[in-house]
Amino acid sequence: MGREKKALNLEHIDLEGCTSLVDVSTSIPRCGKLVSLNMNDCSHLRSLPAMVDLTSLKLLNLSGCSELQEIQDFAPNLKELYLAGTAIKELPLSIENLTKLSTLDSENCTRLQKLPLGIKNSRSILKLKLSGCTSLERREQTS
Repeated sequence: MGREKKALNLEHIDLEGCTSLVDVSTSIPRCGKLVSLNMNDCSHLRSLPAMVDLTSLKLLNLSGCSELQEIQDFAPNLKELYLAGTAIKELPLSIENLTKLSTLDSENCTRLQKLPLGIKNSRSILKLKLSGCTSLERREQTS
């Protein structure tokens, strides 16, 4: 089996601290068996490809990717999503469809301005971290 074929069968990728990593748009979407992707502190990563085809992905750690400004779509079966310290301004609406998401850590996302309305109705999220999100719009609670 060739190296590229073996790489496509990877279940866990740990790129933590790869500060020179800027783009993963051609490699990551092809790893259909991927269960966890750790890109913690890949501080120069600027964008992510759509991940809707990564149906096995359960954990995505982008914490410390301080130049990451935009996320397109998430893998549909994510359980844990770590975005702390990223430069994102908003989460894609597709986050509302993540029925298995139990952890959403957006701590210290100082540019995050709003959350999709469906987040507050999520029955699966057990841990939601938003401290330090200084730009987040505050919405009045209506009952």
